[in-house]
Amino acid sequence: APPNPKCRLSDNHMVENDTSGRVLSVESRSSKLGFVVFEGSDGLSDFGVRRYAQQSGLTNAAASKNFLKLVDLYFPSLIVLGVATGHGDKQIRRARIAALAFQRAARRRSISSRFVSRRTVKAFFQALGPSTKHGIASYLAERFPDLSWKQPLKRKPWQPEPYETPIFDAAASGLTFLSKCRSKVKATRPFRWPLAWRH
Repeated sequence: APPNPKCRLSDNHMVENDTSGRVLSVESRSSKLGFVVFEGSDGLSDFGVRRYAQQSGLTNAAASKNFLKLVDLYFPSLIVLGVATGHGDKQIRRARIAALAFQRAARRRSISSRFVSRRTVKAFFQALGPSTKHGIASYLAERFPDLSWKQPLKRKPWQPEPYETPIFDAAASGLTFLSKCRSKVKATRPFRWPLAWRH
């Protein structure tokens, strides 16, 4: 079974002066990837969802293939991988195994990656005020206006997860890392990809 990955805190302070580097934050689901691209500590340059065919079992080669397309497109200095914690259902186990596969794929591209658990994300945002997924999404939409038009509506417990939710989960993991867990990363080539690619 894969380990229960957690955010590796480099120190207990906000990392506000390190604005170099591009960070790709990814959140996996059974048939899609949500992603957000950060430029420095506060800039958001792109985001979206990539869909792929769901396969049987816990592994999914299509997920890794789509992940590598994102890596090759954005050339990040570092990758943040949001990971569910606990010993839940098959969906959680699949997401965690996918995150480990993404880490191995990133290593083959000589790119560092960091795990950020949902528990760590929740604790970070609770300290800021929001304590629910809807509250966190509202906070992110306010902090990053480009996300506001994608903000999911508050859902009832019996309703399916909105299509855009993985984007906000990826943004939450990325912001948590940038604020609490980030170490120095190398600067990358200038990034000029438009915000249009969001499907």
